[in-house]
Amino acid sequence: MALGRLTIDLEANIARFERGLNRAEQLMQRRTRSIQRIARRAGTLIGVGLGAALGGGLSRAIRSATDDLSDLANQAEKLGLSTDALQEFRFAAGQVGVTARSLDVGFQRFTRRSAEAAAGSKELASVFDQLGIELRDNQGNLRNNEVLFSEFVDSLSDVENQSERVRLAFKLLDTEGVDLVRLAGRFDELRKKGRDLGVVIDADVVRNAREAGDRLEALSTVIQANLSPVLANLAPVLIRISEGFAKATTAVKDFFNIDFGQSP
Repeated sequence: MALGRLTIDLEANIARFERGLNRAEQLMQRRTRSIQRIARRAGTLIGVGLGAALGGGLSRAIRSATDDLSDLANQAEKLGLSTDALQEFRFAAGQVGVTARSLDVGFQRFTRRSAEAAAGSKELASVFDQLGIELRDNQGNLRNNEVLFSEFVDSLSDVENQSERVRLAFKLLDTEGVDLVRLAGRFDELRKKGRDLGVVIDADVVRNAREAGDRLEALSTVIQANLSPVLANLAPVLIRISEGFAKATTAVKDFFNIDFGQSP
């Protein structure tokens, strides 16, 4: 009798244990499928996000490059220089610690005052006379500003007295002359160094970049217009995925807390 009851109790305990294992297996299968679905969604989200980030980064990089080259072309036109010459000037100035802005402002003043000297300003003409620089060519035309500026900067090296050198530079360039006098005797050398190093971007490239500026602006607008709704629509998906992860971790915790001996 006792043996029969023991057998019945044992069979009942085994049955409950098996049911507990079955429930645990089913629960684990459901949670595994759920986690797999979440992972697939997360992978899609990450892929779209990376694509958007790379696309946006590339667009910004292209736009930045074309903006810089467009600014270069505009400034060269304003100063009456070729883009090659302006890049060489700026490189040379940078080698002695002079900013591009100081170079540009100084050259602009030089252009105006050399024209005033050629037009009859005796005070300004005396600076060129002292340095032995001819303002006009054989036909009586004002010489090219690029050539005049280069001759002016290099001829300052012939002035032995530093104070006199600064005074002459200040006459034509104002405060920028104090800095640009450091180029005296080195200007042509540093311009050539810039060309040899390849820092001068070809004029055709600069011109094409300038022309492409408006097109890239339109392209950037189109990209932004198309990406914004996509990213906005992904926000609810991201929330659902986060909620799914939270539920999955809870399920895993519950799984390990299952009482396999409990009746269903």
